[in-house]
Amino acid sequence: MKRPSAWSYRVYPELNRFSSEAEAVAVLDTWKDRLLKTPIFWAGLVLTLGTIWLVIAAILPTLSAYFNVSLGGWFMWIVVYNIVVPWAVAVLVLTRFWRRRCRRFLREQLVAQGIAVCVACGYDVRAQTTPRCPECGSDFDASMIEMAKPWP
Repeated sequence: MKRPSAWSYRVYPELNRFSSEAEAVAVLDTWKDRLLKTPIFWAGLVLTLGTIWLVIAAILPTLSAYFNVSLGGWFMWIVVYNIVVPWAVAVLVLTRFWRRRCRRFLREQLVAQGIAVCVACGYDVRAQTTPRCPECGSDFDASMIEMAKPWP
């Protein structure tokens, strides 16, 4: 069981709402296991890499010919433009996409444990009188209004 870094607590503020660090680690491990078993994750990775590679393969030679600039030889073309750049962009794009999904998963786990938060935005809805989040406007289960379990 690896302790989450300070970066994890900044990126996923929902981790601070779990009753213990061990519980937060267990939920994060569940998310990682679930993510790596999702075919959509791998399909998204392959499609993102393929799209980036096609864009680079189509645009770079045209730009180098237009500006009369050398691409730096075959090694530079193969290693940097076809491997490093697509992987870096794919990681950035997919990280952003899956981070949102992870935060939603963490909020769902908080609600399952009796901590009343809006699943859409993470707003504390313990003091609400109507089942609508004042932060984002999404509806939530009316039974969460009765949840008065304080945060740890």
